[in-house]
Amino acid sequence: MISRTAGHLADEAPEPAIRQIGIADIRLSLARGWEDFLARPTSMVALFVVYPAVGFVLSYAAFDYAILPLLVPIIAGFALVGPLTTVGVFELSRKHEAGARDLRLADALSVLSGPSTGAILRVGLMLFGLFVVWLVAARQIVFSTIGAEAPAGLAAFLAQVATTPQGQAMFILGNGVGFLFALAALVLGVFSLPMLVDGETSAARAMATSLRACAENPVTIAAWGLTVAVLLALAMLPLFAGLVIVLPWLGHATWHLYRAAIDRAG
Repeated sequence: MISRTAGHLADEAPEPAIRQIGIADIRLSLARGWEDFLARPTSMVALFVVYPAVGFVLSYAAFDYAILPLLVPIIAGFALVGPLTTVGVFELSRKHEAGARDLRLADALSVLSGPSTGAILRVGLMLFGLFVVWLVAARQIVFSTIGAEAPAGLAAFLAQVATTPQGQAMFILGNGVGFLFALAALVLGVFSLPMLVDGETSAARAMATSLRACAENPVTIAAWGLTVAVLLALAMLPLFAGLVIVLPWLGHATWHLYRAAIDRAG
């Protein structure tokens, strides 16, 4: 009852003010995020979350070629739920900003017992729902273009994509639909999760604020989304090992971008 009352009072507070941000704010957020990352070993946060998921996908794909056409959508879809893996990093940035030092993994995990835990879970369920719907859509795109028959292997699949009209149609349609899902996840999640870590409010209010901030800064948010996509793609190249660095770095940088874009004091 106390938590619900506190959340209700938080939603009655003035709407957060949205600031105009630009490319310079992205560069500054990345620089500050890198400084935060170097200041403490937050890579442990990503290590516990990323490797089990990636290991499962790769192990399954290695023994079952039937999933091969969906391997790329599964990996790309990770970006839809990726912000959840950095919630603990937001908490470290928040505590460091408040003057705390010598922060450890336990400090990152303390966000799970905070007043906004329920709202964070609701945003997480929304992002996971997007991920599931994206996989269903990707499966339909694969079946309607190259068919349900699995390719003989990776080389055959790549050749099919590159040299056949069906493979090219799958590539174009899949990327187009995937972009829409990625855009939805970006505008709803980029600022809502940091806002929930920053203080108690409802999931709906946090997502509405994130959507409003993105609508008022469309070019900057598009540039941020492209930056995140490029860094994640590069991090996945060395057998996904780069994610151990890139995910916490992006988490810290997202916190600083949130601070630059949203003033909770109204």
